[in-house]
Amino acid sequence: MTFGAAERGAYHLLSSDREHPLPMLSNLLVLLVLGANLLFSGFISGWASMQLFLIDEDQYHDRCESPSVRCAAQESQLALIYGLAQFTTTLSSFPAGLFLDKAGPVATSLVAGAFSAVGFALMAVSDSVTFDAFIEGYCLIGVGGTLTLLTSFQAGFVHLPWQTLVLAAANCLFDASAVMPSVLYALHTALGLSRQTLLLVYAGLALAVYPLVAICWHLHRGTKEVKEEKRLAISWTTQLISLPFGFLAVFASVHNLQSAIFFGTVNRMLAVDGDQRLVYTRAFGWVLPVGFLAVPLLHAVVRKYSVLGAMFSTSLLCVGYHAFLLVPSLELQPITFVLFTIFRGFLYSTVAAFGAETFGEASLGSLLGALYSLCALVALCQVPIVVAANAAPRWAQHMYIVSLATAVCMLGVLECYRRYHSVRPVTTESEGTRDLPTSRLLSS
Repeated sequence: MTFGAAERGAYHLLSSDREHPLPMLSNLLVLLVLGANLLFSGFISGWASMQLFLIDEDQYHDRCESPSVRCAAQESQLALIYGLAQFTTTLSSFPAGLFLDKAGPVATSLVAGAFSAVGFALMAVSDSVTFDAFIEGYCLIGVGGTLTLLTSFQAGFVHLPWQTLVLAAANCLFDASAVMPSVLYALHTALGLSRQTLLLVYAGLALAVYPLVAICWHLHRGTKEVKEEKRLAISWTTQLISLPFGFLAVFASVHNLQSAIFFGTVNRMLAVDGDQRLVYTRAFGWVLPVGFLAVPLLHAVVRKYSVLGAMFSTSLLCVGYHAFLLVPSLELQPITFVLFTIFRGFLYSTVAAFGAETFGEASLGSLLGALYSLCALVALCQVPIVVAANAAPRWAQHMYIVSLATAVCMLGVLECYRRYHSVRPVTTESEGTRDLPTSRLLSS
């Protein structure tokens, strides 16, 4: 029996007559959570457009010797804003997950809203000469986004039959959130609105959205249910050293590293293949944010073949995009882009779905936070790999072959876990709730 099944069985034992929230409230909660995800969770990933605001205003240009030319000192300072924000966001994943599991989604939503609102306000009023708080503001936006993403996974437990769909939507909207700075810059260009105005409005939007999310969470859960969850929670440290978590860590970290390597080398590979006018490079930039279109496909795969079947599909998609990438033909690369985009949508959605199904709601934030931090550390290996691949395109071909072989090996790892899982004695939830006391359920 999985930790998640034990948790659900124990809840059923303790409270078969619990009040259930109105369907309208549940639907509103899910929509608000997903909306917050789109607006805020991955905002810092759209740094390219945010940077254009600062460049247009000549922020940090005082560090250049020539007043008419951008210099390395200015570009380094701009890069430092994103670099520190990304590092802080990654570092915050684990403590953010612990806070979510300890305090619950109501408090976490309010904290995320406070971080986001203050972050956007700082980004709005900052100036490189008079009040330089760009780094602090962008770091707060990143941490608020992490809290938002982790909290959104709790919405997968609002309607269990639609859990995979909600988790997949949350992950894909996290990617799509990176487009929001581009939307703001487009408004700036078209309407002449200033950075200060746009970001202060965005801060106000955070102050409006997050309290609504918190209120809906409070009405949906209730204090009685929260107390039950805390009392029944299985220790996250017990789950952290379990075989399922080890398997999930290998699956997620390997495929996340492959994704990072692809991002770091694809532009150079397209240039080597002859994309001198950057037509295919721009096409990739447009294809990537529409990964949410793969959500219904993922939901169908999970319903028919289970989460483990979706993980097999993820590795097969990884094999597929590597195979097309190794073909030196620009005309075939749009297929690579589509396969890679679906692969990313499947990857992060199946990781969240596996965690929810296997470990349950009570410690999901801590475990996914720890997992994301681990994946980020492993992804640091891509730095020397990308540098070497971009410097020597022939070496890049060998690197892609090794990455392809790794994806094939991952299929073997998945098959080993499937066989291990299939031979374990399985107790159904109904049997567990009928025959086992709570203490045995929690120790299964």
